[in-house]
Amino acid sequence: AETRGGEIEDIADDGGPAEFILQPQRFKFNKPVQLMAKMTLWDARIQKITSDVKWVYDREQKGSLLDADVTYALAAGLAIKGGVTVIGVTENNDDDKRFLYKMQANDRIYGGLSYVY
Repeated sequence: AETRGGEIEDIADDGGPAEFILQPQRFKFNKPVQLMAKMTLWDARIQKITSDVKWVYDREQKGSLLDADVTYALAAGLAIKGGVTVIGVTENNDDDKRFLYKMQANDRIYGGLSYVY
């Protein structure tokens, strides 16, 4: 697969193009390969533990992103979620302009509680 483009064209209230854009492109991967797995680790009536793992490798940028999370559904509409995102590249170069190289220090650990009523 190869991805090109992905420009964001936000629209302002008057229907014209928006002047303020947080991210100029949606797709930061150019030649991605992706593997995903969704698993139910435990299931007992209302309570359930699920896991999602996603790995994306970009052949052009020579780097990857690994995202893994676990969700524990305590009751109907109530869940606890935690996960980790790790970004890395196979080659380091100080003047590198690749997205994955610039973001490799932005690994994260996250967690949260959600309730839907």
